[in-house]
Amino acid sequence: MADNYLEKKMEDLRSGRLTQSTGKRLTSQKGMWCVDFPCRRVLVTDGTGATGRAIVTEFCRAGCKVAFFAGDAAAGKDVAGTTGARFVHCVVADVDSVKTAVDGLVKAWRDIDIIVNTASEPADALLGILASHRDRLPYPNDFGGRLIDVIPKGPDGSKETEGIAAKYGITVNRVITAEGCVPVQTVAKLCVFLSAPGSEFIDGADIAVGSREG
Repeated sequence: MADNYLEKKMEDLRSGRLTQSTGKRLTSQKGMWCVDFPCRRVLVTDGTGATGRAIVTEFCRAGCKVAFFAGDAAAGKDVAGTTGARFVHCVVADVDSVKTAVDGLVKAWRDIDIIVNTASEPADALLGILASHRDRLPYPNDFGGRLIDVIPKGPDGSKETEGIAAKYGITVNRVITAEGCVPVQTVAKLCVFLSAPGSEFIDGADIAVGSREG
């Protein structure tokens, strides 16, 4: 049932029939799927690449509070200027730099609801850093959270990662981009869909995205 449901939604994404509201309910129109999307706090680990920029843009359009990491200050300021997202200068390959950046973001936002990892570094470290903050937070996050790993390919998450995610109610899914021409807008819309209200039943899924022949 879940596989058929996801396949139908993927077809909607490819055809452009699947859209999101900008933080409020849109008037229903024929051929349009609308949801009430709360103002979630979203972190994208690399917002200056084609895929990361599309994801930042799509979450901003959904009415979320969005921040993104980037090592290139000029490119980061450009994306921030065009999307309204918060640019955080960070070398994602450096764990200490990531921890410092996440510390600053949590201090400003109190928590992070959604992490979309578009960098080449494993998402396990990000989940561990977020979990350490959740241990110290005096206020619970009823939403739980989402961790979406956007990768060309990679090993399955560790059992330790699964345990950490389950403890805090965080769903962990991977969006696997196929080789060749990848529709970045489809990837971005899928990330928003996996973060939308009612999508919490999708957990531990590997969802392949790419162009189809014919």
